[in-house]
Amino acid sequence: MLNGREYLTSTGERVLISGDVAHVGAGDAIQDYTGKLLSLHELKPVGEFVRRGDAVIVAEGEDGAVELYAPCDGTVVWINGAPESAPCWLVKLRIAPA
Repeated sequence: MLNGREYLTSTGERVLISGDVAHVGAGDAIQDYTGKLLSLHELKPVGEFVRRGDAVIVAEGEDGAVELYAPCDGTVVWINGAPESAPCWLVKLRIAPA
């Protein structure tokens, strides 16, 4: 089971499953590409249901911007409002039941 373990997706998102919540952040490759994160642009607002692979946010950094994708089906429950000061987790999804 992945609960409590951190892993990387094939598109570079860092994911931690904690109960029924997926915490999504930028993996090293994404951070190397964007540089220091400056802002997030919502593509899917809090409360919206997303499917695995849907773009949820655009993370904009000093050197570039990249979309972050949902690692699972679920509902957006939180988007980091201050990624420049707390860049660890950028989005949280409540995982849809199987």
